[in-house]
Amino acid sequence: MSIFKSKFFDFFEENRKEWPDTIDLSEIRYKDKRGSYTVSGLGVLSDSIEWKSIGREDEIMLRCLHLSIYEVLHAAAIFVTSIKTEQIRAEEVQRIFERRLYSMRNSKELDVDESDKKNIDIYFLR
Repeated sequence: MSIFKSKFFDFFEENRKEWPDTIDLSEIRYKDKRGSYTVSGLGVLSDSIEWKSIGREDEIMLRCLHLSIYEVLHAAAIFVTSIKTEQIRAEEVQRIFERRLYSMRNSKELDVDESDKKNIDIYFLR
């Protein structure tokens, strides 16, 4: 099912299944006094899921979705040691997803090709 034929929730639910049922967030490594941190294994997991979409027509949409899921999980790690992916709020992922798409679409620094811009425009015009 393509994002262009579904609502965000359906797109999210379909692709959330790419993630394990439960995500281990137990090991946090703090980088500096400001409180920035990494979650052991989370970035590698996210990258391995994102990379599956490379070369697909909807690559930019999928990679942006998975990066948005990563961002929600990263934030949750401050409060919980593990999370079931079914507990992730689709609305929060959507907020981040749409913010990222909008930024990419309008960025002068990123080299977003015309087909990706078209896909982003279609998403926002739905």
